[in-house]
Amino acid sequence: MGAGAALALPSLTMQSLLNPAYAVPAYNELTFAAPAVLPQVINVFLYGGASELAGNLTNIVDIDANSQNPYPNTLVDRANAAPGAGVTANGFWQAAGGDALEFMLTGGGGAVNPYMSIYRTIVKRKNTTRSHRDSIFMGQKGSLDVDNTPGVGTRLATMMYLNRAAIQATTVTAEGVAVPSVETMLFPFISFEGETTFFASDPMNPLPLRMRGLTLDEAFDNPYTRNEDANGPMLNAIVDKMKATYQSSRFEKAINGFTLRDELEARIGNLQNANAQPLPVIDQIPDQTDDFDGTRLQYPNNGFADRIRAAVTLAIENPTTVFIAVGTDGLGGWDDHNNGFDRYPNRMTDLFTTLRAASKHIKYSGTQTANVAATPGGVVRTTDNIVINVYGDFGRLVNRNNSNGWDHANNMNLYTFGGTTVAGMNGNRTMGKVIGTTMRQGNSGQNNQFTMPTTSSYEAEPLSIASTTYRYFGAQNPQVLTQDDMDNPNGDPAIDESVASEAIL
Repeated sequence: MGAGAALALPSLTMQSLLNPAYAVPAYNELTFAAPAVLPQVINVFLYGGASELAGNLTNIVDIDANSQNPYPNTLVDRANAAPGAGVTANGFWQAAGGDALEFMLTGGGGAVNPYMSIYRTIVKRKNTTRSHRDSIFMGQKGSLDVDNTPGVGTRLATMMYLNRAAIQATTVTAEGVAVPSVETMLFPFISFEGETTFFASDPMNPLPLRMRGLTLDEAFDNPYTRNEDANGPMLNAIVDKMKATYQSSRFEKAINGFTLRDELEARIGNLQNANAQPLPVIDQIPDQTDDFDGTRLQYPNNGFADRIRAAVTLAIENPTTVFIAVGTDGLGGWDDHNNGFDRYPNRMTDLFTTLRAASKHIKYSGTQTANVAATPGGVVRTTDNIVINVYGDFGRLVNRNNSNGWDHANNMNLYTFGGTTVAGMNGNRTMGKVIGTTMRQGNSGQNNQFTMPTTSSYEAEPLSIASTTYRYFGAQNPQVLTQDDMDNPNGDPAIDESVASEAIL
């Protein structure tokens, strides 16, 4: 462990007094090696549990033959899988964002570098609950003991705090500047979705104020300004006089608080300015898809685009923002028990065309000097340390029910973008891979049909997504942060991102 002794680990007595079911994250069992470059993770969570079908129609002929209600012929005709036939070459649902997924997976057919990999067999086996609450908590807390555990962001923050000396000695930010002391980072843990269990607190391991989750919105409305009403100027004058007059240790904390507020207000203003600037120039013809106005990148016009643009802008402009939680409520929920065919394809198209633009935003902001963020010293940064992960509570049955929708199931997709210099398990991340092959299971003509991994396929528990995040930031055995004595004594390892692509069935 790094310089973490000051953050006391709980005793068994304290634990039992708090709650006998509380699963204490095993920080004292963690092996840590600080990353060379500080990663940044944007975590997009699909509340309600999205059907896997947008990203996996490889079993559609068998699914249709056994479904209570038939699927459209355009999806079933795999022999005619040319553009316009409903299913892309890699098994994506064309009308549900499939063209955007295909482009990001292949890099426009190889003309540009791929932006994305997909893991099609993220499946619950240890705890097969299909309830929204428990499944959301599992995904956002990274634990089967969902009620009394800190969230993924809080566990990550605690791990970094405990190992802050190692990080400060080893790690640089994306522009090559030494990481400041961890507890003084600006905006390290941010939510663009309001309150989230990603940042659920850990009463046994309180964090410094700056390392706790903070909520912003897509306009970066400034929570720190004093100039929004008539009393602002008067308050500023009083504060300035206090800072100039009272320098004794008696008022040190108050003065430091006012100084921090000034710093945060200035930084928020910089972010607002950056978010209003023109987007990067797209200089490669294959990237000039719908995300292009003739010269520059443009985001699609939907309820999610402003939020993800703000999250990407924050990551680019503020290299010490390490974890950003983003929901997709601007697109609606994903609880498609009914009328799925009326809503799901358009919503998925909005999601993936927005992520295609976000991927290019990250790429071109890191390759064009005129468009990149710079530190106060004017140093230009790169952006290949930024990861976007997209997943939800669970997957859905593949049976088309009598309400034209899909009910809850336990196999789902993980879509992961960028971050090719980030060290995962067994090496750096690589994009352009399809991992996981599936087969349909369940009784024909009944509403219990679902997909599961084939016997030879790679698979991972949803908790492995949390472990993967911890691994990016230096945990060599991240499974110890997902374990609990009763339900998951061994925890779950990080996803093995060195696994090779599997055949498209």
